[in-house]
Amino acid sequence: MKLQNIYLHLYRIIGFIFLAGLVCAILWYALSVLFFSSNSNWSIPLVLSPTQDKVIGHLSQVSSFEQNLSKQKIELMTNAEELKSKQALLESTIGLNERLSQSMNAQAQRYAHAGKDMAAVVNEKQHAFLSNKGNLDAAQASLKSIDRELRLGLITKQQAASQRLSLYALSSTMINDKAQIQQLKSQTGEMASAANTLSGGDSNLAAIVSVSQGAELNIKLVQLKNDILKLKASNADLEKNIASSDKTLEGLKDSPYLLAIRHPTNVIFVPYENMGGVHEGAPIYTCYLKMIFCAQSGQITRVYEAEEYARHPMFKTDLKGRFVGVNFEEEKDAQKDIAFIDHRPLLF
Repeated sequence: MKLQNIYLHLYRIIGFIFLAGLVCAILWYALSVLFFSSNSNWSIPLVLSPTQDKVIGHLSQVSSFEQNLSKQKIELMTNAEELKSKQALLESTIGLNERLSQSMNAQAQRYAHAGKDMAAVVNEKQHAFLSNKGNLDAAQASLKSIDRELRLGLITKQQAASQRLSLYALSSTMINDKAQIQQLKSQTGEMASAANTLSGGDSNLAAIVSVSQGAELNIKLVQLKNDILKLKASNADLEKNIASSDKTLEGLKDSPYLLAIRHPTNVIFVPYENMGGVHEGAPIYTCYLKMIFCAQSGQITRVYEAEEYARHPMFKTDLKGRFVGVNFEEEKDAQKDIAFIDHRPLLF
């Protein structure tokens, strides 16, 4: 009977202890929920090490950014040289086009003046030809009289041959003059048509070659201007991208992840809503039971600008905030679950 009473008494004690522990656990959980709902100076200590995926991934991201930035800068330098070359070529082509245009105008004027002069020569030749033609007709009419006079013995054979030779020479001269007149007329027409074509017409095939050269130069000028505009637009975009990439790369390099490549680095994650008391030199407190029995264990060395993400230590929800560099007095403090900024969370 006594043994049964002892067992019953022990059972009650164990049940009471279990119930008390359960009540304490529930109260502690409720207190923790209430605490984290109202406290605004808690943070999460983290130790970044060289072997962590985020550290390795960040280094890879920095290297990729540096390579892309280097490519963009090389492309910008290449485009700048090409732009300089095309601008020089554009100036040269504009000068050549102006010279060609001036030459075509001057040539058109020369053709016009030469055509007028040649037309005057043609008129003179035609007057001379008509005058000589009358003499030739008279000489041809005298051929019969030469033969008759030769038969009658009025002239000698030598005289007859001399007269015939003079007649043939005159006839040959007339033929040459006629050919020259035709040639001069053709040249006059060519000059007139060339002058017309160089001035904007389309009647001379040879002059069209010069006009087509001018058209090709104009097309080349348009292409060069378009290329220059494209290069300028491309360079402007590259400069913006380079400036943006420089700023991004500067932010990536200003990160504790890069420090962690060389050695383990202590930081604390601070949610945005708890950033009020964060500043360089602010004290850091860690506690034995998360929120009680706290003592100063370090201080803030710097605040990083990049946005980071972490899980809420109590509610396990995603949080946004920043990393803050800290210098802990003892390495074990960096392994705590919670740290507090600037002051203790409670009075002790």
